[in-house]
Amino acid sequence: MPNYQCAAWKVFVVGLTCSRYRVMRLSGSRNPAGIVVTDPTIVGSIAVALRKPTNYAVNSNGFAWAVGTCGTGMELSAAGTMCTCTNGYILRYYDIYVNWGGIDGITCSAPSQSITVSFE
Repeated sequence: MPNYQCAAWKVFVVGLTCSRYRVMRLSGSRNPAGIVVTDPTIVGSIAVALRKPTNYAVNSNGFAWAVGTCGTGMELSAAGTMCTCTNGYILRYYDIYVNWGGIDGITCSAPSQSITVSFE
């Protein structure tokens, strides 16, 4: 991940107040609608795990969500695995290698795409 993206990510996670979110969406150019978590308790817990960063895992809306350490940084996964190359929805922020994740497809050496995490 280029330095400017790392800086933007740091600003994003510091801004997670974790108190009133009802929806979290993980989307990207390969799936603009993305996938969502709609349980406010789980959404808040994911926000806290991203902000700290700490490990967290839960099943919600048919996906196994996890936040945790992977390689040189952290990972947000809805693929049922942590730190593995698979098909699914994974964002590995701060990964200095080519395994930065992917949306609705391969997550290691994935094609160029945008990935968005949003909290509402």
